[in-house]
Amino acid sequence: MGKNNAVYTFKKKENYVLKAEKTGCKTTTVVPTKTFDPTTLLGVLVDWGIISILVVDGAATGSWQKFNQTNFVIDPDC
Repeated sequence: MGKNNAVYTFKKKENYVLKAEKTGCKTTTVVPTKTFDPTTLLGVLVDWGIISILVVDGAATGSWQKFNQTNFVIDPDC
């Protein structure tokens, strides 16, 4: 993503592996984890969740999951 500092916006449907590498140092790897986003259940009020939760949130956008952590500071192990 970049050298020194990097800013990136995660897409909920994708999975990521973050690495910090530096010559002469040990690489640090972090895998961001996801959990169920309870706001998805509001789709039950719209159409009993059939289209809004299963099709839109689940299959199309993946928005029924959210990342547990939104900011990461990763340094190589020197």
